Amino acid sequence: MAKVVSSYGPTQRVNILKKIKVDGAWNFYPAVVESNGKLKDKVRIKGAVEVHIEGTYYLEWREGKSRSREPVPDKADVLDWARRKFLELQAAKAGVLIAETPEQASPGVTLADAAADYLEDIKPPQREKKTYMAYKFSLGQFVATCKKRYVSEVQREDLLEYIRYQYKVGCAPRTAYNRVSILVSFLKLHGITGLLKKFDWPAYVDSIRAIYEPEELTALFAACNPLEHLLFSAYLLSGFPSVPTSVRQVAPQQLLYGRGKKSHIDDHQQDKQYFRCQRSGRRAAGLRGSGS
Repeated sequence: MAKVVSSYGPTQRVNILKKIKVDGAWNFYPAVVESNGKLKDKVRIKGAVEVHIEGTYYLEWREGKSRSREPVPDKADVLDWARRKFLELQAAKAGVLIAETPEQASPGVTLADAAADYLEDIKPPQREKKTYMAYKFSLGQFVATCKKRYVSEVQREDLLEYIRYQYKVGCAPRTAYNRVSILVSFLKLHGITGLLKKFDWPAYVDSIRAIYEPEELTALFAACNPLEHLLFSAYLLSGFPSVPTSVRQVAPQQLLYGRGKKSHIDDHQQDKQYFRCQRSGRRAAGLRGSGS
């Protein structure tokens, strides 16, 4: 079995850590360096080696009683940075002055970390479960297929490649449009806008949905019993978008007239019609004249 290590230097150690998410919390764990000097996203958790592709690598070292940590943006630079830091510490210990070199600008947060943080912010009940799952799928798919590691590196070609991937896996243009819209919203939060041109977006045509004519509605309601009349009236006036069909959990007035939804019946008229229906014992009577 290959020997693995998590630090650099024989005496004054420079530890290599990775900040990952375990059981819903972000923490530091020792990174596993293969015997061939490569990192394969392995970390040691309670003695067991696990693979975690999310997160960022860090260097950790001590100077006297102080502990310091420094993030390494690119996995390919981790061992080189660890070697440099070890030599820097050894030189400082020997009293050798080291000329300072200009620091390279960090490319920022990785796509994986940014997506994880964003999804954490929109978890239900912050967003509906259906919406959350759509965002989670689209962002996860983009992180897995995009060739860029950092959010700041994403360009127009990356989004076009994602659109082409949607078609490749058999998605319809409307689905491709919805998924790339999620990416555009996500990138906008990180200050990246205007990547796609107008003609880059997937083109689709909304299907024309059949509508019921007034005489068809009249025939439908005439054949309904009181409960069916109530239920279909609720569908007619509110649409019930993405809401479970449960009459018992909705107030009668809200169920009858779809309060809060777009309707041509104003609040005052709704109240008058509702209480008139209550007094007469015919809850749906006021709807017969407004269905058309």
